[in-house]
Amino acid sequence: PVLTHSVTDPALPGATLDRLSQLIESNLLNAKELVAGSPRAPSTHIFVKAQTSFAEPKQRMSVFVSYSHDDEKWVERLITHLTTYRHDFSLDIFRSAERSVGDILGHNISGAIATADIIIPCISANYLTSDYIRREEIPQILARRDDGALIAPVLLSDAPIPRYLNHHRAVPYNNRGRLQPIRRFSSAEAGYHAAAGQIMEMAQSYLGAWHDF
Repeated sequence: PVLTHSVTDPALPGATLDRLSQLIESNLLNAKELVAGSPRAPSTHIFVKAQTSFAEPKQRMSVFVSYSHDDEKWVERLITHLTTYRHDFSLDIFRSAERSVGDILGHNISGAIATADIIIPCISANYLTSDYIRREEIPQILARRDDGALIAPVLLSDAPIPRYLNHHRAVPYNNRGRLQPIRRFSSAEAGYHAAAGQIMEMAQSYLGAWHDF
C-alpha cells in the first residue's frame, strides 16, 4: 500500500518541520502495523507530499522621479525599465513635471516627495537649469535625506553632479565601475537597464527590504 498525506497546514512554512515529522512518525507506525498483519506484505513506500500555497508578499515601494520636462522621452524609458521589476516588487511611481499647472499639481508633488521611499533626480543640463526644480523640488528632496529616503541620482546626459547631491551615489556606472551618462552607453537601452538595476541594488542594501533580484 502507498500511504500519502497532503499537507495544507496554513501555518506553513513555520510549522513545516514539526508537522512533517509528526506525519512521518505516524505513517511509520501505520506501516509497521500493516506489515505485521500480513506475513508476505510488499515493501511499503511512504510519501509525504507538501502542498504550499504561500508566497513572499510583494514589498510596496513608492518612487518619486524628478526630471525636466525637456527630458521626458528619456525619463519614460527609464521608468519603463524600472517597471520591469514589478514582477517581484510593487512600485508606485510618481513622475514630477517641470511645468507645474496650478497649486494642485504642486501640492501633489510635495505629497509624493514626502512619502517616497526612493527619490530619483534625473540629472541633465535641462534639469540643472530649471528654476522650478531648483526652487520647488530640490529643497523638499534634500529635506528627505535624513528622513529615511534613498536618493539615487541618474545621470541622463553630460552634466556635473551638483554639490548638494555629492553625498549620494549616482548611476549608471559602467562595467569599469565609473559613472557614465546613459546617452554615452553603447546603446541607450543598455544605459537604462544598468541604471534601473543599480537603483534596485541600492534599494536592497539601503532599505534592507528587497532581496533575490
